[in-house]
Order: sequence, then C-alpha cells, then structure tokens
Amino acid sequence: EAEVTEMVSDPQHSQKLLRVLQSFRQDDCFQDAVLVLDGEQIPVQKNILAAASPYISSTRKKLNVHKDF
Repeated sequence: EAEVTEMVSDPQHSQKLLRVLQSFRQDDCFQDAVLVLDGEQIPVQKNILAAASPYISSTRKKLNVHKDF
C-alpha cells in the first residue's frame, strides 16, 4: 500500500476546474447526452448533470446507461 508523504494544495483548483469544464461545453467536447426542452436540443455531460442534480442522479440509477433520460 502506498504511503502519502506530501500533499499539494491549490486554492484555485475549483475555479480552474470550472473553467476547463466550461471550455469543454463551449467546444462541444465530451457531451454524451442531449436534453430536449421545448424542442431545443442541448448537448450535456451526464456526469455533470448527475453531480448537480439529485433528481437526475437518482433517475440515472433507475435507467439502463444506454437509454435516454
């Protein structure tokens, strides 16, 4: 078992991560689902939806991963 001897901390990590995720969305990278609202198709990332929404997360667990939700 590996022993952790040092910890690196970056107080800006959260902000950097959000910027990268935003750039993925703007560049249409890594979208793996499409929400359809009032006929408009919105490409999304299922993991981001599930992390942000307890409802989506619980619904995802009830569905086969290959089905639409």
